[in-house]
Amino acid sequence: MRWILIAVFFFVSPHLVAQSRYHHIYAAAAKVEPAKPFVQKQQRSGYSNRQVAAMVKRRYTDSRILSIELKERKGTRIYKVKTLSKSGIMKYVFVDAGTGDIFE
Repeated sequence: MRWILIAVFFFVSPHLVAQSRYHHIYAAAAKVEPAKPFVQKQQRSGYSNRQVAAMVKRRYTDSRILSIELKERKGTRIYKVKTLSKSGIMKYVFVDAGTGDIFE
């Protein structure tokens, strides 16, 4: 019985020493930063997709809106709106997300 206890102690003690010696490495690897809240890009800009669509429809009454994308370049957010006129001409209209200015 004594030999069994000595054998168990012999095999278990290196694991206990290793855990105490390297516990700070495992603890640092296990740190998880708190989750950041999900914020959609539309909420951060001045205008939402729906507002931009309404502005473009008012300005281009004979066109259909095919798609709207929010692009960000050098800190400026701009909506890229793809439109199709009744005559079949497709063009892109750009809307400044902060000011609402419409340009082609």
